[in-house]
Amino acid sequence: MTPRAIRRYVAALLALALVAPGLIARLSVRSRAAPERVPRTLEADVGAVFLEPARPEAWGASYQFEFTNPSRDATARLRLLHNSCGCASCLIEKAELAPGERSRIQLAMSVPYSRQERREWAIIETGLAEEGQIIVALAASFYPRIAIEMEPLPETPAKPGSTQTLRVTTTAYQPAKEKPARVRLVCTYPGARVRAAGPAEVVERGQVRRVVRRWQVELSESAAEGASLGEEGSDGKLAATYGRWRAVRDLPWRQKTPITASPGRVVLQPEAGGVAAVEVLLASQQAFAILGIEAAEGLSVRYTDSGAASRHALAVEAAWDASAGLARKGQVVITTDHRLQPRVVLPVYVLYLGS
Repeated sequence: MTPRAIRRYVAALLALALVAPGLIARLSVRSRAAPERVPRTLEADVGAVFLEPARPEAWGASYQFEFTNPSRDATARLRLLHNSCGCASCLIEKAELAPGERSRIQLAMSVPYSRQERREWAIIETGLAEEGQIIVALAASFYPRIAIEMEPLPETPAKPGSTQTLRVTTTAYQPAKEKPARVRLVCTYPGARVRAAGPAEVVERGQVRRVVRRWQVELSESAAEGASLGEEGSDGKLAATYGRWRAVRDLPWRQKTPITASPGRVVLQPEAGGVAAVEVLLASQQAFAILGIEAAEGLSVRYTDSGAASRHALAVEAAWDASAGLARKGQVVITTDHRLQPRVVLPVYVLYLGS
């Protein structure tokens, strides 16, 4: 290669080195896809919301946003695309907007009666090329005015005459600018004793005041004959008050049924032209006598009087009735001389499946 050819070759390489970076950059830009546009978010925080025990319909929060059609020549058509959850609802006042026209969008959310921070949102489609979607978002912090929490009692029922201690915590929330009040706890069940386990704990954080007090409630079977601790259901209640706010919860115990019926619910299925019967056994630790029996229409009871006894057997019967339809519900009322349970009510269901 001649010196002149070498000089031309080197010049070509230098020119290529100078042009290549720009060319590669342009090719790279063209090859990349256009980035996705992030929807604009309209957001509001309503702060602390205090839930009143007597107004469950007001347990929630809402906010009204305004959306203006930003287009100069296109009509916006608003449509709800997606909610963050089933507890959030979105209401669009006007769906079709001319350029520059406004519409109000209301976002609401409901909550259970508990302390929690929530943020819900909704995605709305606009039908516009320059802003295809918007997001409306609402945040709030919910506080119950007064709440009662109880530790579970032991699974094993208490022995007759024994006493168990139920540990209870009451928590009240209020705006910090409100005047503090006194926390009280009462038990409506006879023989229960309530005492505070210490002074109230008051904590202020921002615009919210929290008042916590712990209690011990002594529950005694000997104080109310026939009571059973640790069973589901309740005949007694706990009532906590803080100022004018009041919360009520059932005690985790109930009145034991002195007379047990087995089965406790009677189901009869007579065949066409026949009679169906079920034997029911009534039992109690204390002897008792059956004074009377009343049966609903279409039912009959066979019973042999055996005087005072701890167990009584009787038969509930129903005959076929073509005019009764598919089913009939009734009851049998048994009157006794048991001082703790003078009446026993047996629900009875009669199925006429052959009708």
